[in-house]
Amino acid sequence: MIRDISVIIVAAGESKRLKSKVRKPYLLLKDRPVLRHSIDVFKSIPSVREIVVVINKKDTERAERIIRRVSCVVRRASGHRADISTLTPILLVIGGKTRSESVRNGLEQVSVLTGIVLIHDAARPFVNRADVIGLIKEVRRTGAAILAISVADTIKMTEERKNHKRKNPIIKNTVTPRESLWSAQTPQGFRKDIIAKAYQYRQDSATDDAFLVERLGVPVSIVPGSANNIKITTKADCNILTD
Repeated sequence: MIRDISVIIVAAGESKRLKSKVRKPYLLLKDRPVLRHSIDVFKSIPSVREIVVVINKKDTERAERIIRRVSCVVRRASGHRADISTLTPILLVIGGKTRSESVRNGLEQVSVLTGIVLIHDAARPFVNRADVIGLIKEVRRTGAAILAISVADTIKMTEERKNHKRKNPIIKNTVTPRESLWSAQTPQGFRKDIIAKAYQYRQDSATDDAFLVERLGVPVSIVPGSANNIKITTKADCNILTD
């Protein structure tokens, strides 16, 4: 049985859509930075042997302060290690210009003992521990799985109007059946050999990791997640920070 699990938390984005001086992973949520919430969830799962946090270079000191507060080993990809012991070491890796480049940087640093890799967006601080455990079980069984929720709304596909004076698009068709539509979340989990191969042929335009695995022809299972596992993207989403 594959036992060792590494978690890559992607926290390297510029948060441009947020239009805030502080990037999303470091906004305070219930007196803790957004990034800290995800770290705490993964640290509480015994099979997670390491956490790789991919950060923006500008946030190195801020990220190290957060990690020290959870009493973890702070280690940079350069090999520097702080004198703090824990069962769940945390490795800081500098991200790239795109999400896929950042994930690849994280993959290059996971332990050689790792059998399964979970990839999670730091902007999803409300991920549920039970959902993660369910995801891990499915990845052990099938090799590739993601958390997702079924789509409740009617989805419309659009096209641009031929009359360029009208800016709003028009409906091209309604996507049916709705029952087969799912909204992808993170974490997404894969056997390390599968996700490593997928990232050999990565596309910088890929919005999630499962897309790259799908291109290999590998079936990806869906594990029902929680509607609470939302992603902080814009200022409107930040209303949750003060609720």
